[in-house]
Amino acid sequence: MTSVSPGHRRKFSGKDPPSSLRPEKHWSGVRRLALTLKVPLHNSESFLRPSKVLVNVSIETGVGAVQVVISPEDTVADLIKAALASYKKEKRRPLLKNNDPKCYDLHYSSFALQSKQ
Repeated sequence: MTSVSPGHRRKFSGKDPPSSLRPEKHWSGVRRLALTLKVPLHNSESFLRPSKVLVNVSIETGVGAVQVVISPEDTVADLIKAALASYKKEKRRPLLKNNDPKCYDLHYSSFALQSKQ
């Protein structure tokens, strides 16, 4: 019977492993509705208007938010239609039984609103 050489044995010193071996700590906060605005300057005037907005839409029973880029002039119906199209295109689970935008409503997330002090 042969023994393993001391260089191949795992040593335990009772100390914490180096930081490179520690598991990463992730922030487990609540996801919020995020709006990212791109604000271009219109010619040389100081008129600012977002050309597109990025909206994270969570579909009930779906995992994670669907990101939709829309124009500020679009309606809620346009946003719902775009979110459903993106959900279907990404082949997300669970599959939706109905793809008609008229069967869905858009609600604010109670976690997305910031408290007023």
